[in-house]
Amino acid sequence: MNWTAEEARYALDRLIARRKIRPSDVEKALGDRPKEIKDLRQKLAELESLGGGGRLQRADKVKRRRIKRSRRKLSARARSQLRLQGKYMGYVRRLTAAQKNQVRKLRKDKGWEAAIRMAAGLGKAGLQRTQKG
Repeated sequence: MNWTAEEARYALDRLIARRKIRPSDVEKALGDRPKEIKDLRQKLAELESLGGGGRLQRADKVKRRRIKRSRRKLSARARSQLRLQGKYMGYVRRLTAAQKNQVRKLRKDKGWEAAIRMAAGLGKAGLQRTQKG
């Protein structure tokens, strides 16, 4: 709320006239202001006495976020298996449930490569049907 002093005064006058607030409420709020300022200054002084300053602490947090996690060392075989699994999932997710069952059965019987070839073929056949229709 960014009000000018004039707008704030008008709003207070209207609220007092409508008996929504009492003049004593406004006086009390204005009277509490110096105490609140004093409390804030005291808290700020306590924080400053701790040292470090806000910038350094913020920079530490940023640095912590930027630290890269170490990657797992994968053997060539494991990396190859993950690559095959990714291809398989990419093709299979576009298939119908019946087609997925066919591909899953073939994967168990003949392996990942055969299943990927079948899934790719089924996916292309589905794409050709939708493009013609």
